[in-house]
Amino acid sequence: MFHRFAMFTHTQSNEVITPAFEKFNEHYNYLFNDMGDDVEKISTARLAFRNYDAVAQLRQVECIANESLVINLWATIEQFSNRCLAMMSRESSTKQASHKWDSIEREFEKLEVSLKNAISYSVIDELRVLNNKIKHSYLVDEKLGEFEFFKSHINKRIDLVPLRVFDYVLAAHSFVCYITNRSGASEFYPENEEDDEE
Repeated sequence: MFHRFAMFTHTQSNEVITPAFEKFNEHYNYLFNDMGDDVEKISTARLAFRNYDAVAQLRQVECIANESLVINLWATIEQFSNRCLAMMSRESSTKQASHKWDSIEREFEKLEVSLKNAISYSVIDELRVLNNKIKHSYLVDEKLGEFEFFKSHINKRIDLVPLRVFDYVLAAHSFVCYITNRSGASEFYPENEEDDEE
């Protein structure tokens, strides 16, 4: 999933950057054609970028890393949820996994497990909505603004918001533990059976 996201972003950016770079390179007498790993040539070439800013570059890298983490955490939540459902339901193994969260929640409810009872549920719900916004609109809209953290960021681009990724990591770990413990209890520890039975 990360690879697809990176390649999509690269392809989209390349359509804009390539023609601009060709003009830029021509203006500087094709300085960028034969740089290779020559440190002096690379340093000289950087001087051509009037707006080169290491801080801004690091900030951009941070944004890409944080957004990728959000996407991958949400993929993990979906995968573990579907795996636990498959184990708990004992239905045909051909049943397709769902990527619709409301459908996943309903399936857990049928098995008498409420995902909303997880301590980390509110943060996981925020992570879910943020994941969708990163992949689709790239904007803090009214839906994402319903979460306390994003209320003051409505109408901002996602890369202008400092994401609370540490909270998302902790919440994802807690949530995966919650659903695996609930599914494990029904699978491995049936009522009226003792661990030390002889």
